[in-house]
Amino acid sequence: MGKDDLHKMMALDIYLSSLSDEAYHNVMKQMKESGSRFPVMSWDISGEAYRQTILNAKKQADAAKLDQLATKYNWSYNPVQLLHQSYDALVVTDTALKILWVNPGFADMTGYTAKEALGNTPKFLQGANTLETSRREIRRRLDEGEPFRAVITNYRKNKDEYLCEVKIYPLTGPNGRTTHFIALEQETA
Repeated sequence: MGKDDLHKMMALDIYLSSLSDEAYHNVMKQMKESGSRFPVMSWDISGEAYRQTILNAKKQADAAKLDQLATKYNWSYNPVQLLHQSYDALVVTDTALKILWVNPGFADMTGYTAKEALGNTPKFLQGANTLETSRREIRRRLDEGEPFRAVITNYRKNKDEYLCEVKIYPLTGPNGRTTHFIALEQETA
């Protein structure tokens, strides 16, 4: 089934759901008499399948870019294995925490473009309600060089505050030293 077929099915679902019961039954009767096959009448099912297709394509694009970075920086750990987890945004930094790459989901979540993020540290997302204890804890955990999870208050470009769950993984070179960090970020409720 092509994208056009999916869109036609969705349009038909929307149209049919807007009909009165009598009009709906008349249309269904005509479809049965003509021998037409009727698509699944559920926006949820077809919408979810379409959303999952888009999500998988985005994850494949993220994996391809991370694979390029892994080759460029000679990471001994394969970061693509991380992508089975749930995330909205990916951020790759060097050990000084300068942002080297963000995925398109970063812009969707924060409102900042990749160009605005590159060269900054993630601290540019923090603000008045970001707890200093959270900042120190993240710094301490980064210095330990082990994977960890934290929740921190960040701010979008429009100044809206949100809670961000961050899973941070050190990426190491062939000598075993940490050369970069990857953060999988997701807005939490």
